[in-house]
Amino acid sequence: MHLIPPNDDARQDLVFSAMPASQLAAKYQHFTSVTPYLSARLFLDQLGRSAPPNDPWATIRAVEGLDHALRYTVASRGKLRVYWIQSAPPASQYVYLVAEGEPKIYRLSGALTAELYTAILSGLQLAPAP
Repeated sequence: MHLIPPNDDARQDLVFSAMPASQLAAKYQHFTSVTPYLSARLFLDQLGRSAPPNDPWATIRAVEGLDHALRYTVASRGKLRVYWIQSAPPASQYVYLVAEGEPKIYRLSGALTAELYTAILSGLQLAPAP
């Protein structure tokens, strides 16, 4: 789903998507035999840790854009964790929303600002699916 800001400037859009939680780590199965078996939460936690150059995680971090990221932020509330890979502009920002034990994770990508990130976090709550 595309989220276009009120000024109709599509260059400032965000894309909201869902994917199976297992898909995030599984795409790196050729880097290490451990990776496909990690939950999305464990994968993203490991992604936030530094890795020596010859470690497969250094390559995974580079592919995920952490080599040039300004910061990697993790916030949590109850069973929910939110990971923000804050890239240097004009690169896209990535926010992953991971609810413990849920089969899907959600991702926001695009022109995310710190203000919007704060607004998302302040209004975020888990609710049962309708």
